[in-house]
Amino acid sequence: MSLFVDIHPNGYKGMTLSSILYFIGAIIYYIWLKSEVKKQNDLLKSIQEKKINIILKVYIIIK
Repeated sequence: MSLFVDIHPNGYKGMTLSSILYFIGAIIYYIWLKSEVKKQNDLLKSIQEKKINIILKVYIIIK
C-alpha cells in the first residue's frame, strides 16, 4: 500500500531488481574509471620522465 495510489503486486520486486542492477552497474563503472585513471597517471609519469631526460641531455650538452 502506498500513500497515493495502489502499487502493482510485483512493484516492489521490480524496484528492488532495478536497484540491484543499478548498484552492479555503478560498481562496474567505478572499477573501469579507476583503471582509466591509473592508465592516465602512468602516461603522465612517462611524459614527465621523458621531459626530465630531455632537460638533462640538454644540460649535459650545454655544460
